[in-house]
Amino acid sequence: MKKNKSFEEIIVEVSNEQISKLYPILDITIEKPETGIKILNNSAKFVIRDSAKICKEYLPLHLFINLDNPIASLQNKVTKDILTNFVNSCSTSKSSKLLKDYIFQNFWTNNETSIPLENKIDEDDIYGDYSSTIIENNKTLDDLEKLCIIFKLN
Repeated sequence: MKKNKSFEEIIVEVSNEQISKLYPILDITIEKPETGIKILNNSAKFVIRDSAKICKEYLPLHLFINLDNPIASLQNKVTKDILTNFVNSCSTSKSSKLLKDYIFQNFWTNNETSIPLENKIDEDDIYGDYSSTIIENNKTLDDLEKLCIIFKLN
C-alpha cells in the first residue's frame, strides 16, 4: 500500500529546481552518512548527517518560496486530507509552521464580506444609512479552513 504524500513531498515533486532532487536521498544520508564516500575523519560523518537533517527539514520551504506561482502549482495536487496532516504537523515541526506562516503571510487576505441591505439610494439622503450594511465575516476560520480557501478546496 502506497503511503499518502505529505504537503512537503508534493512541493518537492512540483519544483523544477535541481536541488529538489536531493530530497529523496536525504533519509539515506541521515541514516548512513558514509554512503558513497570515504570518511577520513569520523566527525565528518556527523557534519554530513546533521547537514542532511537540516536540508530535509527546510528544503520544502526553500522550494515553495522559489516556485513562480506556488498556489497555482500545488492547487490540483493537494487534498483536504493532505492539508489536515500538514496543519497537524505544524504543532511539532518548526519548518512546517514556518511554511504555513509564510503561506498565510503571502497568500491569505482576510477580506470582510459586506452585504448591503438595500441597493436603493434615497435622493434626499445620498449618504444613506451606514448601519444598513452587515459585516458577514465575523466567524474566525481555523488554519485548515484558510488553507482550503487558499488552495480552492471549498
